[in-house]
Amino acid sequence: MNIVIIEDEDLAANHLKSKLLEQNVVPIQSIKRITSVSEMSGFFNDSSTDLVFLDIHLADGNSLETLSNIDVKIPIIFTTAYHDYAVDAFKHFAIDYLLKPFDIEALEKSLEKLISFKQSFQENINHFSERNKGAFQKRFLVNQGNELLSISVDDISFFYGFGKHLFIYTNNKKSYLYNDTIKNVITKLNPDDFIRINRNYIIGFNSDFKVIKHSSLKIEIVMTQENPNKEQVFVSKSEIKYFKEWLNK
Repeated sequence: MNIVIIEDEDLAANHLKSKLLEQNVVPIQSIKRITSVSEMSGFFNDSSTDLVFLDIHLADGNSLETLSNIDVKIPIIFTTAYHDYAVDAFKHFAIDYLLKPFDIEALEKSLEKLISFKQSFQENINHFSERNKGAFQKRFLVNQGNELLSISVDDISFFYGFGKHLFIYTNNKKSYLYNDTIKNVITKLNPDDFIRINRNYIIGFNSDFKVIKHSSLKIEIVMTQENPNKEQVFVSKSEIKYFKEWLNK
């Protein structure tokens, strides 16, 4: 398991690291440390770690306030000396709330909660997938002038989100404004056919694209159809593992 500790106090960070290495609940592959809210923002937006231990009060701000503006996909165990933030903490993918100073027994209970959560989550996903097989959206209704067009999902090359707008790009190189969000529309698509590669793009497997590997942590998607901003499009670090699995299904 790859773990990140977000903590600005050396003593607290070293205490947590030593307890993690001492516990016997989960195997530890790596432990990385972040010390500030500013560094934390970039980390959550582009990371592939398995678990975060997050202190609420950091030297340059309150981490809970920063989380409100982040799409959190990584399980978090909060570490703090204050009771006051427990309710707010559990709004952000929290597994547990450890009050400092904590001992190894408390830490192991939190890690056991993580294991239980992952097992339950996977069971629910499997159940949902079986129940909803074939129930994905097949057509998307868009406006073109004073006309209404129904676009088949088979004709869609990719979705592009820009600010508060979402655009559908089709295989015949046309684009349409669609009234939805990237975050919501990905839940309506068959995951065998579409994948979200970063915060702005969802691409279809049948679309015309090349995958360029720059390094183990940098993969570029080059589409035959020119992308909206004529920019390089990269798979975010947090999605690289899932993207490779998607290509290998």
